[in-house]
Amino acid sequence: MMRDALPAAAGAPATDAAWAALREAASAPYRAAGRWARHWARGKLAGDPVFRALLERGELPAQARVLDIGCGQGLVASLLQASADAARAGAWPAAWPAAPSASAYTGIELMTAEVARAKAALQALPLQPRFVHADMCRADFPACDLAVVLTCCTMSTLRRSRRCWHACATRCSPRRAASCCASATPKAGAALPSASASTAS
Repeated sequence: MMRDALPAAAGAPATDAAWAALREAASAPYRAAGRWARHWARGKLAGDPVFRALLERGELPAQARVLDIGCGQGLVASLLQASADAARAGAWPAAWPAAPSASAYTGIELMTAEVARAKAALQALPLQPRFVHADMCRADFPACDLAVVLTCCTMSTLRRSRRCWHACATRCSPRRAASCCASATPKAGAALPSASASTAS
């Protein structure tokens, strides 16, 4: 099953204001990792439409075990926490699907500095995200309900690695293939195959 890249979100003023508040809330924990980490988080959330689209389209379900492959400094984890906090405070836009939450979050990242920033910024979140410094083509993926891939480079590597395809497919819960949402060109986004599907060559 193929899925186009998520489109830019076009919001009403109320949802625009809610998204602005979510951006700030998700960026705030990165103060603990230094000014650069926080500025990068704010810029990424403001400039890349995939993050807002994930929420507006309801791509991140409630109480899911999330596997974030190529997680960088863990922005998806911070956005999940900010979304759950907004919902509890009654600040979630009525026009959007239910706010996402996670029962567990694991991020896999190759770059040592990114993992260090993620841990410094987010280790105190109630979500208690887990960050693993590893090559995704050799890492042991935990059982998950949703796998998130947000970069074309990561998707390209997954497609070249038969082991990665198979690991994502088999570790995701039955009847829900791992969802991939690429933030660049439309052809970059695709759903990972289900456990019964053939893997990439």
